Amino acid sequence: MKKRFLILTLFFLTANLASVAGFAAGPGDDLWQRAVAVAEADRHWVPGTMFARMEQKDAKGRILNLERSWYRLFADPKGKIAYEPVKVLQNGKDVTKAVKNQMDALKKEGTSAENEQFGLTGCNPFAPENQKTITVKPLDAKRKIVLNGRTCLAYDFTLREATGDVISGTAWLEEGTGIPRKLQYSPRNLPQFIRKMTNTVWYKTTDDGHWVVDRMLFEATGQYLVIKKYLRTFVKYDQHWLYRPDTTGESGANK
Repeated sequence: MKKRFLILTLFFLTANLASVAGFAAGPGDDLWQRAVAVAEADRHWVPGTMFARMEQKDAKGRILNLERSWYRLFADPKGKIAYEPVKVLQNGKDVTKAVKNQMDALKKEGTSAENEQFGLTGCNPFAPENQKTITVKPLDAKRKIVLNGRTCLAYDFTLREATGDVISGTAWLEEGTGIPRKLQYSPRNLPQFIRKMTNTVWYKTTDDGHWVVDRMLFEATGQYLVIKKYLRTFVKYDQHWLYRPDTTGESGANK
């Protein structure tokens, strides 16, 4: 298992946590502002567990590589969000120990596999620092969709991040309440050899009324010369807990 594949895997597992952190008032109409308020209120609720299924396929749809992994997230002794593998299966083989060893090696050489680089990065159209560089446009009512019995309105957005990257996508907000229910986006400039890349995030409301990230689907098509490959990663988040930045250790995870 190559180090670069491990880093890629960790990034896709956790990149979408940005969509539950750091929301603030921004442009848009009243429904958009309600979405901002909902997200801001629950910005510290993060997943406690992640399950991921990563598939790599060839042009004929044959699976070249299949990885299934289970991770747990927690507050480390420094009060930061950290995560560790519980079980990792690669093409049916248990490689959990190897993954843990590689994660430890990354930390020792200064390549963090924790939240400051991976866990709280990714597209966040509501982040305070992004509000001056985002445009939001409500779409026609014909673009309404129904998610889990809730009617949602679509908003297109274009975000220019501090790095200069431009992200374009669509957010679906629940009609009336403004609760974000779905987010889909793609970068304008794709990495080398990548021809198409789409990230979709779904949200849910917990039994006690908190808005949290539910699941994610990442899909990409890559091509090098005549070789074409497809990458598909599905991630399910569960056991959400209230992260307290001023609390250290396991006591910071109030499930």
